[in-house]
Amino acid sequence: MTREELEKKLTPKRVKFCAEYVYDWNASRAARDAGYSEKTAYSIGSELLKIPEIKEYIALIRNDLEELAGVSKLKNLSVLAKVAYSNDISELHDTWIDLKDYEALSDKDKAGIKSIDRRVTKRKEGINDDEVEVEQIKIECFDRRLYIETINKMMGYDAPEEKVVTLQATKIKWGDTEIEI
Repeated sequence: MTREELEKKLTPKRVKFCAEYVYDWNASRAARDAGYSEKTAYSIGSELLKIPEIKEYIALIRNDLEELAGVSKLKNLSVLAKVAYSNDISELHDTWIDLKDYEALSDKDKAGIKSIDRRVTKRKEGINDDEVEVEQIKIECFDRRLYIETINKMMGYDAPEEKVVTLQATKIKWGDTEIEI
């Protein structure tokens, strides 16, 4: 059904409830803001979410919001994958390196960096031991496991294994009670 067709089936109050609900996914607040009683907002909000037309209308609004915001599961997955599968530069984690060494890192290496600290140090270089300022970088890497776990959840890879248990019994004993099946 189109958004317009659903709006015709819903009362203006219910349309307002749906619009408010997608703001923060709080049914009680949405019911209050849509004009329902303060005292019954919790139960009304819960009941409204069970109505098929309201569920469908909320899904349409959410899809519109995702499109307007440029958000999609694919886009989220690609950002997560960029960090999760960035090159492993953990040997540089919590170590000061020269800026030139940092600049030599590939974009794939840099995707795994969570934060960067900078400092300028002085050291002697060259034949005459001239003192020069050297900019150094200290990086903190993202926890790649967290990103991989999130990807696994999105893709359903961590779904519980379904196990079928077959019971072959004619009686079940529970405490002093015996039940024949």
